[in-house]
Amino acid sequence: MSRIPFYLKYGIPVMGSFFVAKKVDLRSLVPFKPRTAHADTDLFLDEAVLPEFSIELEELGEYQRNKYQFSLKTRDQHLKEMMSGEEYDIVVIGAGASGAGVALDAASRGLRVAVIDKNDFGSATSSKSTKLAHGGIRYLEQMFKRQGNVKQSYALLKEALAERNYFLDSNPFQNTEVKIVIPDKSFLSTVFYNFPGTLVYHLIYLINSMNHESQSSIHGPKVVSPWGIRKLFPKIEMIKKYWGTMMHEGQFVDTRQALNCLLTSTIDKYDPGFRGSNIANYVSFKDFVKDKNGKITGVRVCDDLNQTCFEMKTRCVINCTGVFADQIRIKDNPDAKMRMCASRGTHVVLKNDCLPKDTGIILNDTSDGRLIFILPYQDHMLIGTTDDMQEVAEYPRAAEADVEFIKNEVQRIFGDEFDFDSHLKSKFAGLRPLCLETPIPQEEYEEKVKTLKSKDLCRSHIIDVSDSGLISLLGGKWTSYRVMGEETVSKAITTHHLNNIINEESKVSKLKLLGCYSKLELRDNMALGPQEVATKYKNQLLFLQDIPVDISERLIENYGPGPSLRIIEKGGQTPAFGIKQDKNKEFKGANVRIHPDFPILESELYHHMDNEMAVRPDDIINRRLGLSFVDQKVRSQ
Repeated sequence: MSRIPFYLKYGIPVMGSFFVAKKVDLRSLVPFKPRTAHADTDLFLDEAVLPEFSIELEELGEYQRNKYQFSLKTRDQHLKEMMSGEEYDIVVIGAGASGAGVALDAASRGLRVAVIDKNDFGSATSSKSTKLAHGGIRYLEQMFKRQGNVKQSYALLKEALAERNYFLDSNPFQNTEVKIVIPDKSFLSTVFYNFPGTLVYHLIYLINSMNHESQSSIHGPKVVSPWGIRKLFPKIEMIKKYWGTMMHEGQFVDTRQALNCLLTSTIDKYDPGFRGSNIANYVSFKDFVKDKNGKITGVRVCDDLNQTCFEMKTRCVINCTGVFADQIRIKDNPDAKMRMCASRGTHVVLKNDCLPKDTGIILNDTSDGRLIFILPYQDHMLIGTTDDMQEVAEYPRAAEADVEFIKNEVQRIFGDEFDFDSHLKSKFAGLRPLCLETPIPQEEYEEKVKTLKSKDLCRSHIIDVSDSGLISLLGGKWTSYRVMGEETVSKAITTHHLNNIINEESKVSKLKLLGCYSKLELRDNMALGPQEVATKYKNQLLFLQDIPVDISERLIENYGPGPSLRIIEKGGQTPAFGIKQDKNKEFKGANVRIHPDFPILESELYHHMDNEMAVRPDDIINRRLGLSFVDQKVRSQ
């Protein structure tokens, strides 16, 4: 049988009418009429009705259905299962990037997993990053200068460079590629130092990506002329005569990435052999349960919201608590040597009237030699990061000295007329977990850690196994969280003989996170581009639900196409809180803006509480929406 032409199979408009394949429901198509633009957009009505929306869920297999339309358990349901007394294969302490990576990998192999965190998911270091999925250009520079452990720097670099593709593959609607320019006033320095360096950086990425199947790729570097610099950054006076090297990295929303990863891990039968995990925020770890041989057989935990304490049986406990990992290790063994220290990274967020939406800047000639990123982020400028040693603290704050340093460097480039203070919207700091290659006895730790410099410490992750069987995932970086999870689960399987696995190998690298699949892609195994899918759903939201483009774009970015439709459909049936509906206007329910400056609907708040386990206002403002990271005044409003 000859192949059906693409335009016949998928209903592409040809010569003013639709040719439709058999599987497309003719009733779903609007009769042809001249294309008329919607008042709020340049999208057209006949583009809104596509085969995607004529596919019934019954046409999909069980696993395909679970990828598109899934049900998420409530916090109470998760806790009920945790309290059931059944034994888990793995209990994970800590629900940040590391814990999320472990949970998703273990669930993909069919292991029974529980994850707890004493605060909200991803509320510590994992939500206070530079929002870049990057290899680390400074590691390459350190290799060339023979600074530190060259082999370790190269291993970390090649791993992280290849993992950038996974970020773009796993969450293609929210994670994007961002251009970054390294400005330099010297043409010779640009073409003989910066550009060759970024080219080597890209070649390492290409070589190490060859064995990884991926739908995404990161573009290579290029030289930008002074004319190109002026075109990109017309308002930044000091670099208008500079040359530049343009490189590319991945950019992501860290709070949503951690949350979506954890929620995906809870969906039973998300993929063949996939076993849904149990997760719970605001559940604190109290102690280990051990047998007569001193081996861990369970944990004592407490639901801090209901003041209910209980035990969970488990074959393995994995410590994913970042800078707090030593506290858990000492709970297991009071004589354990210290393995962790922390460096503070400070960021500021400014109103963006200087950067393009997709292009940032790296300053590599700062007064003290540190790199500073100036990045576009959610219609603002995210600037950071400093890297200073600090004692481990529960709630680190942005140091005024760090903010002043960033201010001085920004004004040096932007010009004295740039009013930093009036542009400042937010500032925050996070503690990066760094590993000590040589453990330090507790009694010597306080003195010795004062002599350490962050640039000299291990940036890669370490998997530590104690005599009692506690596995601790120490250090690492956001970009490598999937690899860290895979290696840690593999270690748990061999150490604790977890022979009930269904899938021997990790399947996470081939999975998208929840909400990122379309029905057409699932039914026909089509490799659709995220922009193509997003356009279809934006049209659907606009024409059938009258949702403005700015809101529909953000919905699809945050939740994916399918969940966005369901949020709007449910919101249309839910009265808005405290808002009296005008009888003379169409009933929109909870699909109303909650703030004039942000494209956010009240129906999203119900979704956060019903499906994403948000229990406190900060859970929504800080992490489900991420508003306080771009504008701290919104929190009080």
